[in-house]
Amino acid sequence: MSVTSLGDLAQSFMLRRQNLQVRQEVNRLTEELTTGRSADLSARLSGDYAYLSDIERSLGLIQGYRTSVAEAGVFTGAMQTALERLQTVSSSLSRSIIDGLGGGLPAVQAIGTQAATDAFEQIVASLNTRAAGRSLFAGNATDRPAVAAAEVLLSELRATIASQTSVEGVRVAVDQWFESPSGGFETLGYTGSNDGLAPYRLDRQGTVDLDLRGNSPALKEVLKQVSLAVLAGDTGLPLTDLQRTDLLRSAGEGLLGAQDRLTSLRADLGFAEARIEEGRVRLASEKTSLELARNALLSVDPFDSATQLENAQSQLESLYAVTVRLSRLSLSEFMR
Repeated sequence: MSVTSLGDLAQSFMLRRQNLQVRQEVNRLTEELTTGRSADLSARLSGDYAYLSDIERSLGLIQGYRTSVAEAGVFTGAMQTALERLQTVSSSLSRSIIDGLGGGLPAVQAIGTQAATDAFEQIVASLNTRAAGRSLFAGNATDRPAVAAAEVLLSELRATIASQTSVEGVRVAVDQWFESPSGGFETLGYTGSNDGLAPYRLDRQGTVDLDLRGNSPALKEVLKQVSLAVLAGDTGLPLTDLQRTDLLRSAGEGLLGAQDRLTSLRADLGFAEARIEEGRVRLASEKTSLELARNALLSVDPFDSATQLENAQSQLESLYAVTVRLSRLSLSEFMR
């Protein structure tokens, strides 16, 4: 009967190799138990990465859309806040002028024009609001204000009406300055771009357009009526107190009539906000679904991993015990 045995050196190499293999298995199972994901993706997916790659690509696209949706949400929220402030100021001014002039007190005229001056400055500041470093109502020119400073606008308007001697003349001059497509407000007042802001992408097909500029008709109407209220108190105009009161009352009524257009603007913006919120919820749902699908591909059974880890640790302990026993074998030990 032949007996096959291993030499000491070969046996040492064999024990080292087995020790390495078992320790690698312990490390792999420990990682899987800790992360909950397979450490050997190739074996887990049988070498087919197509489905996983598609999921990862879709998650990357969704992250890009979520960033765009978040930016759109910030932009529309800031726009809505600015328009709310603008409407509150203009509506309050119109009621103040109409109610005050109804009392027939001479001092009310001066109070009304001063209130109009303050309101004009607040409205211009609202139109020049910035969010995240970008101008809201300047169209594609987000790096600069939408309209010129209040004092600049009023200075241009005073120069425009300097030769007028009647209420109707002042109204027509101011109206032409604001409505002329080749001069006045379009060239001196509005400092933004005539190119609209690029639409924000919500998903693969949907976009939302936030092209609301400072030279839109509704916003120009508010500026025009408030400026008329300011100019009604201009001492450089050769108008009687009765004419100034008439101009101030006309501005108050015009400003009250402009509120419907402002409300319509805010309603359209609210619709855009609703679409953005729907897009945010939809993207969050898609992201969750894709992450669940990815986890189903890559996750491991924690109970199964724990069982295998315990077996591997037992094998390692047994290997260590055998190694220690073999290391103590010698002729002197055998002869004892």
